[in-house]
Amino acid sequence: MFIFFVHGGPGLNSTPELTLLKNRFKAQGCEFTGWNEPSEFRDSEFTDYSLKNSINSLRMALEKAYLSYPKMVIVAHSFGAYLLDQVIESLSFRPEFLFLISPVADLNVLDRRIIEAGSFFSKDPLTKTKLDLYLSDFRDEVGLSDERLEVLGTAVAIPGLNNAYWGRGEFTDAYLNLFSGINSFNMNSFIAIRKTCQNMRMNTNHGIKTIALFGSKDRITPLEDWNLCGPKLPNLILSLVDGVGHYAHIESEILLKLIPDILEKPVKNLKENAYV
Repeated sequence: MFIFFVHGGPGLNSTPELTLLKNRFKAQGCEFTGWNEPSEFRDSEFTDYSLKNSINSLRMALEKAYLSYPKMVIVAHSFGAYLLDQVIESLSFRPEFLFLISPVADLNVLDRRIIEAGSFFSKDPLTKTKLDLYLSDFRDEVGLSDERLEVLGTAVAIPGLNNAYWGRGEFTDAYLNLFSGINSFNMNSFIAIRKTCQNMRMNTNHGIKTIALFGSKDRITPLEDWNLCGPKLPNLILSLVDGVGHYAHIESEILLKLIPDILEKPVKNLKENAYV
């Protein structure tokens, strides 16, 4: 079995995440690779940050992997699911299954969740007031305005915001320690990609059998948001992973257990909105 992983972000250095997942799947006899967002992390002369460039890069990586592994399983996390949505119908092949982990249904809703989490975890009254005032007049927008960027920057800088992403506290420090000695986030990439997003929602009606997993403790992309504004795709099953947050694939071994089962059994054996 060959797994192709599309990481979240944008702006995230996925190297630690890919290394951890590769080791897990390798121990189970599975081959694993993943796409890396084009970045100066890997090419010091890289400057072409844009959604279009990321989409083209992901498309080429998927096409290349397909030549060697035509039955590969594609897994996408968070914003990676949004990117995959932009790519899927332009591929020369049709995947049999897609596995989405905490997929982003709507970028405006995602922004609101991050700002809400920042307000919740903030211990500074002035910062909390600033975030709450912005939320009181929150409006959907296309791309990323300078004002939205400033507010998001305030929210993500709040100590303790990581608790909004994780369900099991012991995993937070252990995972973040994997970033020791490397740059974990590229703000230039985040800004450029988000500013060039014109489609703020996932909306592809591709009909591919899709499993979407949501952590029961995820404050960033909870299942309720997908039920509210996610695309109602045919052949889509939504399921909860108990006790984990935004990184269900890191905090649990659900993918190691679920993917082989799904490939051997009909998707209909999974119950909608139920725990797996």
